[in-house]
Amino acid sequence: MLNSNPFEGKHHSEKTKQILKQKSKKQWEKKSPEDKQLMVDKAAAKNTGQKKSKEFCEIISYYRKLQFPPKAKKFLITSPTEISYIVHGNLQNFLKERNLSQSLFRRFINKGKIIGKQHKQSEQIKNSIGWEIRDYFL
Repeated sequence: MLNSNPFEGKHHSEKTKQILKQKSKKQWEKKSPEDKQLMVDKAAAKNTGQKKSKEFCEIISYYRKLQFPPKAKKFLITSPTEISYIVHGNLQNFLKERNLSQSLFRRFINKGKIIGKQHKQSEQIKNSIGWEIRDYFL
């Protein structure tokens, strides 16, 4: 029987593999966000229940980060006494240490000073009034 695949038993060189990777990345970057999401969804449906290699997971993670960049993780927080803090990473710990309301801070990111209008306020809400939070970019 004749071999129907002329490449059977052969392997690409490392140089060729790198060239193919670069071309693949360029093609991916040209696709619209909808096409990328469709391809990721199809691959996820096809591979459901299969064990994925660490390399495969890293590649998917890389492309998802390109498609959906992470939100700002640095915040500039100013107290009512005009003391500024730069919080990098865990905003939740910073707020807990100072007994401040997480929901108010999340609601007022980049919107100016935190204000309160309710008559019955928790201690955290009272402590949070007058503070200001902004995304911080270097």
